[in-house]
Amino acid sequence: MNIINKKFRYLLDNVFTKINNVNGKQISQLNPDKSIFNINVDRKQYKKTNMELQFCNFNKLKYSNSLVPNNITKILKKPVSTTSIIDTNKSKLKDFESVSQETKVRNITHSKTTNCNTNNDIDTDTKFNYINCPCNYLKELTKIDSKLNILSINKTGDYLSTILLSALSPLFYNLPDNDKIDELKTIKLELITIFNKENYYRNYDYSTKHFKKIEADDTLSNNLPITVNMLKIFGDILSLNIVYIFDNKTEFITKFNKSRATVIISETKSKVYTITYSCSNKFLRGVDCGKILNINTKFSKCTLESKKLDELQNIAKMLNLDVKKQGKTGRVNIKKEELIEMIAV
Repeated sequence: MNIINKKFRYLLDNVFTKINNVNGKQISQLNPDKSIFNINVDRKQYKKTNMELQFCNFNKLKYSNSLVPNNITKILKKPVSTTSIIDTNKSKLKDFESVSQETKVRNITHSKTTNCNTNNDIDTDTKFNYINCPCNYLKELTKIDSKLNILSINKTGDYLSTILLSALSPLFYNLPDNDKIDELKTIKLELITIFNKENYYRNYDYSTKHFKKIEADDTLSNNLPITVNMLKIFGDILSLNIVYIFDNKTEFITKFNKSRATVIISETKSKVYTITYSCSNKFLRGVDCGKILNINTKFSKCTLESKKLDELQNIAKMLNLDVKKQGKTGRVNIKKEELIEMIAV
């Protein structure tokens, strides 16, 4: 991308044209659109991130068996383009920020790409859909799109943050465990900084029922394992749909927006699972998985009246509806009767 040197154009239009000598006239005749006066943004110097230094050769992912942790069965046979992932002038959080146009930490280039480049795909012949995943939603999605792969990790350390970021970035997924911990620390520090600075706890319908603000501060600042409810912090700041499945129950951690990138996490007693594309420039979005998640289900008033408040709130989030409203001193829960009227058809 080239941009014109605006200061030079101003001088041409307003200063050099008024110089009444030969040199002034010659300068004023210069064409400001010539490439010599353009700045090539792509040539800008930058400092490489840890992930780029370890995994990248220019804009391609280096292949090495030693890079794949023992507890991860993913095999790379083709180079993965990282041009769309790495914005090395910015913080490491930017590797995951462009999942939606609505995100507070704004887009980088690969959010605008909708099609995978087959030359940059992770080898789909070895895709790990052979993993014995108990989640029918994830298995059904792989049947719809062959480029979707199921990932799984053991429930050790901060496995919820790890599986979420793995769904968004093949680079993160393939980091050695020690480097994952370092990256998580950096990312979570930036998240909690934004969370506090922009007062997400007050403005985005958080509650002590889920966790106290001080608990979020302690957990993210000290790189401790997050809880399921703290996934909402990632979802709100990065503008993600986050869907959590456990024991065949589906919980919508954030309001479900069809246009947003979507992370589905399924948890069992020993493992967590998610799904991701085998290329780095495309995300699973709400429109891709809404049908399988049954977000278009219609509910009668009679059916809704038999449900508890937390069940109604979950349905409301599935339908991208608010579960709180402005009260006299702050935001308060929408009452059960009001939710039923909002949801019922």
